[in-house]
Amino acid sequence: MADQRRKLHRQRSRVRRLIPIVFFVILILCISLVLGVFFRYKPSNEQYTLTDYYQMQEGDVAVIIGEEVSEEHARQIGDSVYLPYTLLQSSVNDRFYWDASQNKLLYTTASEVLSYDLGEDVMLLDGAVWVSLELVQVHTPMECEQYESPARVVMDTQAREVTTAQVDSDTQVRYRGGIKSPILTQVKQGDTVRVLEHGEDWTQVRTQDGLVGYIQKRYLTDEQVVMLDIASKNDGFISLVRDHKICMVWHQVTSVAQNDNISSRLAQTKGINVVSPTWFYIADGSGSITSLASSAYVEYVHGLGMEVWGLVDNFTTPDLPMSEILGSASTRAHMIDQLIQYATEYSLDGINVDFEELGEDTGESFVQFIRELALRCHENNLVLSVDNHVPYQFNSFYNMEEQSAFADYIIMMSYDEHLNESTGAGSVASIEYVTTAIERTLQQGVPAEKLINAVPFYTRIWSETPMSAEEAAAAASGGERESYTLGWETLGMASAAEQVAQHGASPVWDDTLKQNYAEYTVDGVNYKVWLEDTQSLEERLKVMQASGVGGFAAWKLGLESSDVWDVIINYYP
Repeated sequence: MADQRRKLHRQRSRVRRLIPIVFFVILILCISLVLGVFFRYKPSNEQYTLTDYYQMQEGDVAVIIGEEVSEEHARQIGDSVYLPYTLLQSSVNDRFYWDASQNKLLYTTASEVLSYDLGEDVMLLDGAVWVSLELVQVHTPMECEQYESPARVVMDTQAREVTTAQVDSDTQVRYRGGIKSPILTQVKQGDTVRVLEHGEDWTQVRTQDGLVGYIQKRYLTDEQVVMLDIASKNDGFISLVRDHKICMVWHQVTSVAQNDNISSRLAQTKGINVVSPTWFYIADGSGSITSLASSAYVEYVHGLGMEVWGLVDNFTTPDLPMSEILGSASTRAHMIDQLIQYATEYSLDGINVDFEELGEDTGESFVQFIRELALRCHENNLVLSVDNHVPYQFNSFYNMEEQSAFADYIIMMSYDEHLNESTGAGSVASIEYVTTAIERTLQQGVPAEKLINAVPFYTRIWSETPMSAEEAAAAASGGERESYTLGWETLGMASAAEQVAQHGASPVWDDTLKQNYAEYTVDGVNYKVWLEDTQSLEERLKVMQASGVGGFAAWKLGLESSDVWDVIINYYP
């Protein structure tokens, strides 16, 4: 019994000794839990270093354009801020043009080409061109503020709608959404921020001094849409856009003698008010222009009440160094002088520029050529029109928006959708291709009244000639999937229709492409034809009418079928 009491006493003593330990463990666990919750929900006080945020080096000046922080920085030199020419061109004002042939910066206004030598406003540092912010502001309508710590420039250059909100109590703007994200800056009650994007609890904003970050949605109030009242840099520009729709045909002239067929070519036409003969071309690397023009031709066309816009091209003479030709100020001036002289000598009404297949390295110089030519054309009351390829990202350097600020008309060559073996067989211009071309051009900033859409008067007949077994095996080993050789022939509308009829094929309307399609086989060769005819033409004319474009053009006079004119005058009377 005594042993049992002693054992029980020992057990009780052991429990009494454990109780403080258990309580202590529980206390530690509770404290840990409270601290965990506390630290989990405690906002971070970490401050994001703004030089890191802008990724700045010594001497850099951050640039914020609209709601975007530029990856390129400006530079503080003395008391002035200088923008890199590459940033100026890509994001601020692409009307500035660095003429490397003269080491001058050019800026073309509505009436003159201004020239700035290297010096206070333009510097060449480490092989790169830098332009003072003061000079940029002279020629660029903008809202612009400069801030310190760190140095930065905040600008808006486009009139547009933005959404703003008021901060209703002091809080922070953080690098990311969430209270654990580092703080970019403090904002105070009554500050205005620009709202970029709403999240569930956090809103992306841009502060007035150019920081883009996140603020808790509950701190924002009085959200509203406001208009940035920034003038257009195109104000005051001359335009010779006609008060009627343009209905133009190109007339291919490859020799002086071919001018004599203009009367027969125009005899059956209806509704035409502009003829563009292919009279001029760049002959050599010095910019010499060869002319096939004829005064009698102009007098005849004028007698019919039509205008003559002489075309100049860059492809009659092959392998021209267009980057060098257009990149030289003296060569550009030489070409322009010749074109104006010819236009005056032959009493032309306009000039049509058809420079095709330019490289990206030629884009800026090409646009500068258009600017300079436009000024001279307008001095001489000449309409300037520019032919363009269907816009894609790879040819965006043609910069049709800037072209249209100076030229009177942008002509969209919405054909050659399927051209050769690189594109494969198919329509010359399906309705989707035409619609997309017009939509993209308008989206790029070309005014509808300045856009002329060009259509084909020709058809390609595609041939698929089966390969021999050996040829097919060799093609397959080279990764080619087709077992035939693709060929094509380009014919006028009537000739193509006749060829289809001669082989007993019956065209079938393709309502997706909005064209008649025919297929036939001769001696084992399969032929495919997407016909250009009055039905396909009318579908395109409907799209043009709905888009409100400024006119119609066609390549080329003489390839059309006689019935197209009655369709055309229904839309362009």
